[in-house]
Amino acid sequence: MLKSNELVLRRTADHNSLFYLTTKASFEEKCHEFIRKNNDQFELVCSAINDNCVNIHLELDKVRNYLNQTLNNLFQRKYISQNVYDHLCVTSDEIKLGYLYFLPDLAFQTTDEFDVKPMFSMMHSLTWKLAEFLEQLLRPTLMTLFKSTTVHNDSDFIQKLYRYCTLDGHLHSGTLFVRIKIKNFSTMYTYQSIIDRVGYVLTSHLSNHPIQNISIVTIERLIELYLKCYIFYYEGNIYRLTHGLPESMRLNDLLLHIASYPWQQTMMNADQLKKQFIVRHRDELFFTWNRSEEDLRTFLQPIREKYDDIHMDIVCNRYIHYLHVFIENCFGHLYTCVYRPAESHSKLILPYVTGQPLVKHKQWFRTALIRAIQLCSNYDDFNQERIYMEMACLTYGYSVNIIEKEVKNFYNYFDIAPHQLHLNTLLYQQLRTRLLNDLERQCKLLDTNLELERSATRNHLYYMYDYGHYKQFEENFLKIWSSYTRNHTKEGSIGTKLRLNGKHLFSLNTLLTEQRPMCTLLD
Repeated sequence: MLKSNELVLRRTADHNSLFYLTTKASFEEKCHEFIRKNNDQFELVCSAINDNCVNIHLELDKVRNYLNQTLNNLFQRKYISQNVYDHLCVTSDEIKLGYLYFLPDLAFQTTDEFDVKPMFSMMHSLTWKLAEFLEQLLRPTLMTLFKSTTVHNDSDFIQKLYRYCTLDGHLHSGTLFVRIKIKNFSTMYTYQSIIDRVGYVLTSHLSNHPIQNISIVTIERLIELYLKCYIFYYEGNIYRLTHGLPESMRLNDLLLHIASYPWQQTMMNADQLKKQFIVRHRDELFFTWNRSEEDLRTFLQPIREKYDDIHMDIVCNRYIHYLHVFIENCFGHLYTCVYRPAESHSKLILPYVTGQPLVKHKQWFRTALIRAIQLCSNYDDFNQERIYMEMACLTYGYSVNIIEKEVKNFYNYFDIAPHQLHLNTLLYQQLRTRLLNDLERQCKLLDTNLELERSATRNHLYYMYDYGHYKQFEENFLKIWSSYTRNHTKEGSIGTKLRLNGKHLFSLNTLLTEQRPMCTLLD
């Protein structure tokens, strides 16, 4: 049907279960327009037109040999250990060519027009192992540096803001909220600038001490190697990225966060923000301001000039939205609720999930109710949000019985089932305070998990849903693991933790795209 009518169906880029149907011609034109406008970020490596698998294979071998030779040089000079070298070396039979595809981006759509957002499928690509190694090496160490000012999600943000404004009483009637978004977050620095800035932050934070016996200079070399070997396929050609870091790997966000940390630190160390609330999530900074808007412009002007490669979009007001939260200073009292933009296409959208949809959406419903309570300072706002969620589930085909059962389970879990039909403001605020306080426990759990990752005592094993029942996999694995630990008591007593996770082999993103390389050598 789609092919015969020259149509394309793509999931939107907002991570929801929303799909966009348009003509193939208009979608491809948008993709080509993006490539033309950003051609300074891509370098053509070779052409793969006419299924020229030999040329692709030769080019991949060339880049792979360069990567392995560089790693060998570092090993020979004792900059990395034998284990690290063996782990990072890449063989031709274990890699696939990453590829670029696009998804419709409706975030700023005001007419029938739409934008496209580039997505990179880089799993098991040439730089996959190196990226995972660097991310696991850097994140646990640097999260101690970012911990006090980083918020992981909107619930984490509102818990910190609630404590500062309400519990500690720092919100005044004249307090303004400021949001600064880095508009060019993924392209603000050249590759050499990223390497230099990451090295500077690591040297300052660690006093030039190595991380897991790997020096900062060696880490810079590994980052440089990762950036140089970042190649991908798109429409019959193989490209190399020359500028910008796409949203394809967690390492990219981490590198950009580290590189822009001096900009953030300049503001945090200023006298004007010494006693203010200031946090950051990815490319957005948020802080309170107890002076005039003119004073804010005066304060930010020298920062703009010093960091002119960072393009800042600044919003300052008594009411503002940050992440997915609407925030308002009501004469010294903090009012918050779930933020839903007026131009939003629909409020009745469930998140896109991989795995068993019924199980996943049940989990989402319970988590979304908790999140709604945390974000909504007013009971009526929470009630409206609950109705939106129930209607979304009904829209996607879930029965009234399933929804009512999940709501009942939620109220039973928090011991407020008798008050389900007449939950008053006092009970609601008590429940909200309880859930906000519970976030501190979750943050401590996150710190524990980071420590386990740092000490390499936690391992993740994934089971593919496509190949059978998860329960059977879990039971068989536990039998094998029990047998192993009985016969290897030394290895079984070192406190290693295992987490079993299920996931699908494919996502709808990659199944619907037509950009996957068709070369059999790379399949």
